[in-house]
Amino acid sequence: QLPRSISLDWTMALWMRTDDPGRMGLGGTGSFWNGYGLINGEVPGFADDFGLAFQSYSLSYGVGAVGDPGTTIVAQNVIFDNEWHHVAATRDAFTGQLALFLDGEPALNLVPDPNNPNDIIEVPVEGIGPVGPKEAPQSLLVGSINGEPGKYLFGEVADTRLYNYVLDVNEIAALVGLLEVKPMENLVAISDSGTGLPLTALALDWEPTATLVLGATTFA
Repeated sequence: QLPRSISLDWTMALWMRTDDPGRMGLGGTGSFWNGYGLINGEVPGFADDFGLAFQSYSLSYGVGAVGDPGTTIVAQNVIFDNEWHHVAATRDAFTGQLALFLDGEPALNLVPDPNNPNDIIEVPVEGIGPVGPKEAPQSLLVGSINGEPGKYLFGEVADTRLYNYVLDVNEIAALVGLLEVKPMENLVAISDSGTGLPLTALALDWEPTATLVLGATTFA
């Protein structure tokens, strides 16, 4: 659990590993509060909340609003292969722009080709959600949604990070190690070993030492 240190612009990032297909099965398009929590601040009802979850073999990420279910974007990259994957989600509070990244690159969705509806093309996963501050959650849960039964990630997470600005593509790639790591400002929270305690180190230096526990999230 982390204090909610973000409410406007942000980037949420973590490493995850699972061999479970997630809630709703392949092709599900449920809202972010229906999956297994990754970094989640879901509040019951229609509220100024947000969350990043794993479901339907992949990722869902959304932002809510008072009196409105909000917006959820869903990726179609299959990632329940028991390998470590880096996940990042960004939000611009002024425009409402949402984006998902997987392993340092934009996550993908499959859509009909507008020039040939019989063909399918890959496009980056992005969308426009509610604007303004999102301050309903007092804290963010890592690996769970509201602590509800059945909404825990069956797998492992590591190096959970919150930034209070939108990291660009190169900065996200640097987190994964695809590019030379450069100093990053505005890191407002980082968790280690599941404690949720803030750390001062910015270096991406972790070892996936935790063992998979059936039915629970473990923290490397």
